[in-house]
Amino acid sequence: RAIRSWVPGAMGLPAGLLTSHAGATDFTPPAPVQFDGRFYQVVIANKISWEAAKAAAEQRTFEGVQGHLATIGSPEEDMFLQQLRQQVLSKPHPSLSGTELWVGGFQVPCATTTPEPACGWMWLNGESIAPTNGSSPYTNWLNGEPNNQKRTPDAMNRATEDFLAIGHKNQFGWNDEGALPNVWGYIVEYG
Repeated sequence: RAIRSWVPGAMGLPAGLLTSHAGATDFTPPAPVQFDGRFYQVVIANKISWEAAKAAAEQRTFEGVQGHLATIGSPEEDMFLQQLRQQVLSKPHPSLSGTELWVGGFQVPCATTTPEPACGWMWLNGESIAPTNGSSPYTNWLNGEPNNQKRTPDAMNRATEDFLAIGHKNQFGWNDEGALPNVWGYIVEYG
């Protein structure tokens, strides 16, 4: 398999996502792409829940390495994932339900007087996610996020935007999400 490495300042992403068969053009899922010693892959799965995306990512392997939903630790990695998302969106593909992709951030219940919307964010690897930009470690929340804006609460009257997605309204940044129609897939990280 031909794997391309990402070079800062250049897309370095797979050039083609299409194959032709007897004059017809078909979608070919992108192969994993390397960045900073790890491989990443966009998977199209319209309206998939975060939990289902997490389970599916953990079932994938590449070159003997198990996958997981991507975690984002730097501005460079974040921009690379944004470019990877845009690369898939820019090519002919199956009909998509929204603009967002799941990554490996989630919110756990917090025992504070004001737990929502910013308390308890973390990555699957156990690292915390700051509730505001400019904090350490790196964050890239869109303006006004996280906001727990999903209007339909769960059975315990809690809002349910407890998972991290990138590309809300096709913007570069993070969103707390719970609405499946907004999500068209997820990003797997290998390594």
